[in-house]
Amino acid sequence: SNNSSFIIYFEDRSLESTQYLNNNYMNGLYNVYSENKSIYKINLSNYNENDKQAIKDEFGLSSGNSNFGYNNGVTPSFQYYSEGVLTDMVVYANDEFSIDEGEGSITITDSYYEDNPYINETIVESDYYSVIDDFYNSKIDSFLSQYLQFVD
Repeated sequence: SNNSSFIIYFEDRSLESTQYLNNNYMNGLYNVYSENKSIYKINLSNYNENDKQAIKDEFGLSSGNSNFGYNNGVTPSFQYYSEGVLTDMVVYANDEFSIDEGEGSITITDSYYEDNPYINETIVESDYYSVIDDFYNSKIDSFLSQYLQFVD
């Protein structure tokens, strides 16, 4: 109902970022919070590209939402709704980067988070998730610890 508080987890299992988060973080999280019925999952890999974009736009994941949206809308992301109103959002990975294919490296050029310590850092592309993982997990941890207490 519109008076309830809940969290939505947006994933796209066809994407490496969702696969990495699910394998390395979410499995443990869901064991802990599986009794909590107010975390809803929307798996965008079940939809075609047009429908995916429509869902991301409708739920404010994309940059049309000036408060929380990012680019075309990215997954994985979590949103917290308080009394039916989108109140906060957290994004995993999905940094923008330039690629040096000769070196096999990437340079992170932009992020959902201004405090991302890896902006302008160059890292080996295959190490991306292991490098950024702690930073993004801490964002998810603080988001969930802040809001799970309020969900029904």
